[in-house]
Amino acid sequence: MSTNNKNKRVTLSVSQKQELCQKKIDSPSISNIELANYYNVKPNTVSDILKRKSEYLSVPSSELERKRLRQPMYKEIDDAVGIWISQFLAANQTLRGDVIQNKAKQFAVRFGITGFTASAGWLTNFKRRNDIRLYIKSGEAASGPSLEEIDEYRQKIAEKLSEYALEDIYNCDETGIFH
Repeated sequence: MSTNNKNKRVTLSVSQKQELCQKKIDSPSISNIELANYYNVKPNTVSDILKRKSEYLSVPSSELERKRLRQPMYKEIDDAVGIWISQFLAANQTLRGDVIQNKAKQFAVRFGITGFTASAGWLTNFKRRNDIRLYIKSGEAASGPSLEEIDEYRQKIAEKLSEYALEDIYNCDETGIFH
């Protein structure tokens, strides 16, 4: 990788920075000067990269070809929304962009942050930073109501079931034995 263009400025991609950090972990005896020569950068650049080693090693694959890692303007909101999304998806709920935006606005209010709008641009960048992609549920997973509709559906079902005797009501899973 090394060339003799010492005067030309070299900017490493995030994947190269990740590779540099991994080389240092795998071979702790390698000097920063050797790494600097290999990547054609200055030794202080290697030191700066190694100071942020844990950050570079935890970058999602969608961000590896970038030159810089930019922190979001409202990192605490991004972190809170990320944790909330993990819990939301663990509960097997359907997630939509407007729901993420509304939750981000709620966190902004809780954190006392003014000027945050959870715009479409923020949502796009948030999804890219956190490697969130669209996927379509199919089969039984797609047929269920959203979190907001559950109470309404429960009320409708209770009204319908009140017309029948309890011994005539079966769980749908139980009807499989009567095929």
